[in-house]
Amino acid sequence: METLNIKLQDYDLNTNLENAFMRGSAWNNLYKPYKFETTKIYSKDVKNQILLLIQIYSFISVELSLFLGTHPNNSEALSTIKQINTERYKMIEYYEANYNTLCSTSTTENYNFYKGDMNV
Repeated sequence: METLNIKLQDYDLNTNLENAFMRGSAWNNLYKPYKFETTKIYSKDVKNQILLLIQIYSFISVELSLFLGTHPNNSEALSTIKQINTERYKMIEYYEANYNTLCSTSTTENYNFYKGDMNV
């Protein structure tokens, strides 16, 4: 009887998080270039810059979660996802305190959107 031999992915995380987000892969060893590649997203104001950072950190968090699904004992990945999620939660809290509610589970007092004020 033959057994299936699957090579596990190495932990080769792209440390430039914005670059990893733009490429659509957080892993240097899994990246395959596309025909068209975006290298930078420009935000005109602080509000959109914060939203972009939240998106980037959320993307990296999902990538690390998927990696940990097959590598649950990788201490470097566990440490990194804790750091990423801590920073992500800080950005979400800052955004909600200064702009508006972002998550359905938010505990912020800033509910302008739900009160009908669409100019926040």
